[in-house]
Amino acid sequence: MSRTIKIYSISLLISGFISLIWILFDIYQIKTDLSFVIRFDKVGLIMGIGYLFIILFHILSLIFIMIHFHLKKESNPLRNSTVILGLFSFLAFGIEKVMYDEVGREYYLEWPAPGEVIFLYICLGIHAIFVVTVFIFITKQLIISKKQKEISIQ
Repeated sequence: MSRTIKIYSISLLISGFISLIWILFDIYQIKTDLSFVIRFDKVGLIMGIGYLFIILFHILSLIFIMIHFHLKKESNPLRNSTVILGLFSFLAFGIEKVMYDEVGREYYLEWPAPGEVIFLYICLGIHAIFVVTVFIFITKQLIISKKQKEISIQ
């Protein structure tokens, strides 16, 4: 593994950790006070910035996995499942946008919106699973790279 890819991997691990914290913050905010999320005040703005960061992490991690596809041609079930989960996670962003709009409309009309909130939790769960899967994938690649380096030194 080249030095550039190793630095990219470590930066992805750090940004993935921050993304996971933001996802957990979103879940907490939706659970505790949905009105702040819908009104897009300070808390909603923080969540919006978090979504931009999470989307950036998704894009960068999928680029990393595609680079890995290009460099290593053999079949890797973890890599393949990470790509599929990443695509589902990208689709979940669209679903979340629609659900936030629906919850906002129903909240102002004082209607209950438990179904939409459940969809939000499912989408955030998909994002969290994707982040954890990317953690595992990158960590595994760093360990394999380290072992190959030790073997080549001996």
